[in-house]
Amino acid sequence: VCEIEGKPLPDEILWSFSGNPGQAVGESEHYSIHIVSRDNFMNATLKINSLTTSLIGDYNCSASNVVDGVTYTSSKIINVAEVRRVIVTVQTAQKSVAKGEEANLTCSGEGVPPPHPNDIEWTFKGNVIPNYSLKYLMEISEERIYKINSVLRISDSQLLDEGSYTCRFSNRDKTNSSFEDMKTVQLKVQVPVEVNITSDVTLELYEGQQDSMTCHVFGKPPPYSVTWVRSKTGAVLTSDGTFNITTTNSSAGERLVSVLTINSMTLELEGTYECWAENLLSSGRVVQTPAFRSIVRVEDVRV
Repeated sequence: VCEIEGKPLPDEILWSFSGNPGQAVGESEHYSIHIVSRDNFMNATLKINSLTTSLIGDYNCSASNVVDGVTYTSSKIINVAEVRRVIVTVQTAQKSVAKGEEANLTCSGEGVPPPHPNDIEWTFKGNVIPNYSLKYLMEISEERIYKINSVLRISDSQLLDEGSYTCRFSNRDKTNSSFEDMKTVQLKVQVPVEVNITSDVTLELYEGQQDSMTCHVFGKPPPYSVTWVRSKTGAVLTSDGTFNITTTNSSAGERLVSVLTINSMTLELEGTYECWAENLLSSGRVVQTPAFRSIVRVEDVRV
C-alpha cells in the first residue's frame, strides 16, 4: 500500500519493479492495482496475485503533482519478501557413466532465503560425502538470487560407486526455524566387456581326446553376444559335431559363461582359438580385445 498526500492530488501513480527496471507495473496476470482517494489523501494498493521468487524484490511507488507550474515528484520503495521452504530438484533422477570416467550429479535448491552453502550436503550409503577429497569434489554456484546449484563430481567411477546419492538443502527464516528438502540421484556405472579364458587343456593331447575352453564375460549393460573364432582360418565356430558350444548367463545377464568343447582332437584342429564378446554403451559398440589360448601340439603317434 502506498499512501499519498498532496494538494492538488496527483493525476497518476506509477509502480515499478526492480526486477524489471525502466518499465511500469500495471494490471496483468501478476498484478492488480486499486486506488482510493479522499480529500487530499490517496491510497494506491498493488496486489501481487501469486507471489513467486521472480516477483520478490523492491517495488517503487511514485506520484507527481503540479503547483504554480512546478512539478513535484515523490517516491517510496517497498520491499516484498517471503519466507519459502527450500525446494530441491535434480537434473536427472538416473545418471549413467562408463567405468573410469567422471560422474557429475547436479542438484538445485530454491527458497527464500536461499540455502547457505554450509547447509548443503550429499550422502552416499548413509555417509556424508566430504566437500573436497581425492574421490569427490562439490561445486556450488548461484543460478539466480534465490536458487543455488550443487554439482557433485565423482572421479574415476567404479562399480563400488554405483548406487543412490542424496542431496539435502536447508534454509532458515528470521526465527531460525529450519526447513529442508532432499532428492536422490541413482548412479549406474557401465562396464565394457571383460573377457577371460580358462582351459582344461593338458600338457599333451592325443588324437581323439576331448578338450574344453571356458570364456568368462562380464559387462554392464549385459553382453549380448559371445563368439568363438578359430584364429588359423578366421572362421566363426558353431556346434557342428566337431565343436560344441554352450553359453549360460547369471547376475541379471551381466555375466556370461561360454564353453567351447573340441569333441575329438586331431592334428588339423591344433592352433589358437579366440573368444569375442560385445555389449552396448551410450557411445556405441564396444569390443574387448580377444583373449587367446593355444592348444598344445598333438602327438603324432605311429605304430
